[in-house]
Amino acid sequence: MQRSNHSSACWHTHPHHQAASGIFPLNRWKATASAEPVSTSKTASRRYLGSPCASLVLYLPNPPLIEADSSNRDSSKRHATSIDIDELIALNGNHWRKILTILAKLNCGHNDWRHYRDHQLLRQHEAVCFDDQLRPGSTIHLVAGKSSWQRLGLEPDPEPTAKLFEPLDDQQRLWKGAVSGVQGDIYLTPYFDYRQFPNALIELLKKQIA
Repeated sequence: MQRSNHSSACWHTHPHHQAASGIFPLNRWKATASAEPVSTSKTASRRYLGSPCASLVLYLPNPPLIEADSSNRDSSKRHATSIDIDELIALNGNHWRKILTILAKLNCGHNDWRHYRDHQLLRQHEAVCFDDQLRPGSTIHLVAGKSSWQRLGLEPDPEPTAKLFEPLDDQQRLWKGAVSGVQGDIYLTPYFDYRQFPNALIELLKKQIA
């Protein structure tokens, strides 16, 4: 898969109630609101991080903090805020370094994942979403951690008529499935942490989404 650079990544916020926003609500299945970090005068949090046309979307429960920019405090301008990976890690610590590293390993193709993470990640092909909806138009949905599975109503014990999930590994840590009315493949994954998501499992998922 060819990768190309893009000049910037962006934050994007969508109203939950607008069908025209391009978000497919899963409110016919159970969903609960996720907590997010408290903003300070120097930092802010967003509900969407990355390319607005991403083919791969990662769903997490809590957004990171970013450096607040006075020129982008207006929510109507949040989509134009560029992302600096080093700054994102500096503000949020090793936890977000792990998240971004695993995401880069999954989607870097044959490129070096370190270079891909630092220079290309979230700029064109990927996004991270913290809302309670799946985004239509994306072809790969990675729902990370059981709290996210539950929040989106995507636990791997679905009714056969509505949702179909199959385990991809013997320990049932990784599942692949589909939901009626939602475009693309849905993968239920462990949370993006090295202990829960070791390299062997990363390689398994990488082959699935290649």
